[in-house]
Amino acid sequence: MAANNGKDKTLAELGRELDHLKKKLKLNREKNRDTTLRDSSASLPAFDQLSYKDGEVIVWDAFLTQKDMVIPQSTPWTMACSIDSLGSYIACGGVDNKCSIYDLQDLEDIAGTKRTIATHTSYISDCKIIHSDCQLLTASGDTTCALWDIETCQMIYTFHGHKADVLSVDLCPTFPANVIGSGSCDNIVKIWDLRRGECTHSFKSHKASVNCVRFFPTGNVIASASDDGTCRLFDLRAMQEISVYKKDSIFFGASSLDFTKSGRLLIAGYYDFNIHVWDTLKSERITTLYGHESRVSCVKMSPDGFALGSGSWDQTVKVWA
Repeated sequence: MAANNGKDKTLAELGRELDHLKKKLKLNREKNRDTTLRDSSASLPAFDQLSYKDGEVIVWDAFLTQKDMVIPQSTPWTMACSIDSLGSYIACGGVDNKCSIYDLQDLEDIAGTKRTIATHTSYISDCKIIHSDCQLLTASGDTTCALWDIETCQMIYTFHGHKADVLSVDLCPTFPANVIGSGSCDNIVKIWDLRRGECTHSFKSHKASVNCVRFFPTGNVIASASDDGTCRLFDLRAMQEISVYKKDSIFFGASSLDFTKSGRLLIAGYYDFNIHVWDTLKSERITTLYGHESRVSCVKMSPDGFALGSGSWDQTVKVWA
């Protein structure tokens, strides 16, 4: 009987303590209800009074490290650009879902030369001016790639087959250049026949998004860089993977890649802020280029093979020689 009385007393004390905590919690909540969202934002300017800065595409003199020209964009995020073989025109695309071409020779009103060539239903992730500067190749977040006629601004082919955002596209560099490759967030590298708009093969070795694809200088092999931290090499004649570039010490994804002029070196930019240089034949890392202070977003070899350009989230472009 005494034991039951003691138990009842304990439960009563716990009940009183619980009620006290509830009241305390209620008081704290009331203290935090000292204003409304509307009242707290009263000092902010109205939405139509805000000023937004649009994005820009900057053309640099790589030797003098000076700006040659600044091309204003209608979107704050320009994700792709490509210059024609003569350096006369530049194509730019981004989150406005459009890819436009500008005349770099018109220094007085370059913005006025804008011509919208391609329109997708999602962002433009990559673009290439190809085939004697007469056609434009685009990749988009709408899961497609497309081929456009620059003169007529008409679509020639749409390449359907990926199941997620297409992040990169590249053209086979050797004549007759009728093959393209694409990489996507569906982890797949696809090879396409440019004449028919059909997929001829899919490589499914990657375990994460494929951020970049680049053809080997001979055109018989294509390389890919992925969020899974690897770069891979695929032979288009045997239609199989022939090499993997990875190290256990590299934990971050690869954002971009390119080959040296001879193809002996594969150069890849990574999210670990570094650029890793690989021996293409031996699949061994040769060296690492340090200098960026944030993830490397793109790398590109110069046409003569003597210099490497890299872009980064640290808001810098670096030239390595």
